[in-house]
Amino acid sequence: DTDPTPVFTLPQLPSEISLNGLPFDDDDVAGRIFVRYEFIPRAGVEVGYWDLGEFENRDLAFGQTAKLGASEWYAEAYYRLPISQRFNMKGSLGAAYAEFDASGRTAVLGVGASPALGRLSPDLVLPPTSIGAIFNPLNSAVAFDVSAKFPLASPDSEVGILLGIALEWQLTDRWALELGYDQHRIKVQDVESL
Repeated sequence: DTDPTPVFTLPQLPSEISLNGLPFDDDDVAGRIFVRYEFIPRAGVEVGYWDLGEFENRDLAFGQTAKLGASEWYAEAYYRLPISQRFNMKGSLGAAYAEFDASGRTAVLGVGASPALGRLSPDLVLPPTSIGAIFNPLNSAVAFDVSAKFPLASPDSEVGILLGIALEWQLTDRWALELGYDQHRIKVQDVESL
């Protein structure tokens, strides 16, 4: 959910194309580093950084692929509910500041007056067969249809929420193993991690 690319006509060209509405239903490896402080027994706070991975959409026109990387800084509160002497169920709720990195190109069709091709963006790739002239007998101007490949714009950073549930095995008083499931609701791209 990002801002759409504004409508444009030649010779005015956008420098990048938005990912607005483009789905990324993909799997990747994620990782995090964090510091946790338990200020009362079973309850505490955690701050850290998630690298949520890079996701692909291979369904763009003309065989193009879009990639979207996501990472976030977060702070959350948690509570551990004892199940047995060594096992706990942990629930957490927090806020996340997510950043995104898009890569790839997409083809776009623009219509308008003839542009000065030397003044187009250096990032713009015009396939050699993509320019065609249309002469209108009612108007002396020449119109062009240009199919061009534009770079994809990285979405703006977003603030979202982080929800988690985990099963924790307490090895010692200070060390534990944890199997957790988290939902990163960060507006541009929701991510689930296990």
